[in-house]
Amino acid sequence: MDCWVLFVIKKCTYVQKKTMENKYPLGLIGPDPIDNRQYQLCEVQTETVELPEEFDLRPKMTPVGHQIYGSCWSWGATAIKEYLDSQENGKEINLSEKFVYYNGKKISGLYSEEGDYIISALKALCNFGAPLLEDYP
Repeated sequence: MDCWVLFVIKKCTYVQKKTMENKYPLGLIGPDPIDNRQYQLCEVQTETVELPEEFDLRPKMTPVGHQIYGSCWSWGATAIKEYLDSQENGKEINLSEKFVYYNGKKISGLYSEEGDYIISALKALCNFGAPLLEDYP
């Protein structure tokens, strides 16, 4: 069984070794940090599932906001949290991406770099949560 995420990681690693010396392709900071608590989907869901040709979550998501360069990782993780909380509570919520950005940088220590790892944002959400956007704009 193929793991799409694993394939992408292997492809990026190959590109790094083949074409880059001290820089990483496509604006990547570097290889993702190893965290033994992470799983590939194919490790936890071994059976094949039939997927629809199209699946659109946009009607269930909060509106797209104005991202500053290098903050997509915090916006993406916050959008996932907003979606899950909205589904659980039955009403739309809008969380502070800036709060997740700040605490994600605190976790990774990459203050001088544009961008960060998605895992930093997910850890920030798990460790600190996220206030509403109106409370932490």
